[in-house]
Formats: sequence, C-alpha cells, structure tokens
Amino acid sequence: YRGLTVEALNKLRVTARAQGVYLHVLKNTLARRAVAGTPFEAASESMVGPLIYGISTDPVAPAKVLNGFAKGNDKLVIKAGAMPNRAHHKGKTRRRAD
Repeated sequence: YRGLTVEALNKLRVTARAQGVYLHVLKNTLARRAVAGTPFEAASESMVGPLIYGISTDPVAPAKVLNGFAKGNDKLVIKAGAMPNRAHHKGKTRRRAD
C-alpha cells in the first residue's frame, strides 16, 4: 500500500467496509505474535515489509476487494492470503478473487 494517496486509501477502506472487510495496518511483529499458535500461523512468513491486512468472516471477500482495487491501482500489491491452516501465495490469492 506504500505510495497510495490518502484519498485512494480512504476509497479502498469504504469499499472494503461495504463488503464486510476490515483493513488494518499492523506492526508485523505484533501480527506474527497474534497468529502464533493459531490456524493462521502459516501466514507469518509472509508478514514482512509494509502491509495492510484485510480481515473478514467471508474467506474470499478480502481477496476480491483488494484484487479489484489493485487492478486499477499499481501501488497496491497483493503479497499473500491466508485461510485457517493454509497460507496462499499471491497468485493463488488472485485466482480465488476472480
């Protein structure tokens, strides 16, 4: 998300909220600690660099929202996705969104 304007980021947040997706910028160390010992621990190796996390009860909604936004904005790069007990690389995350 680095390089996105405040206006673009706000637009993304509004779109995400409308789909039941909550976006959060977290310290990666804190995020890795939070997932340690949970079904999402497999995703911890992808938690590097500036990230924005999309969280939802619908496992596909964050991928759809972020992938849709990324198609129109090259500053947003999808790095990975996660579901319980599974981490997905960016290619699989994009395919789930389509």
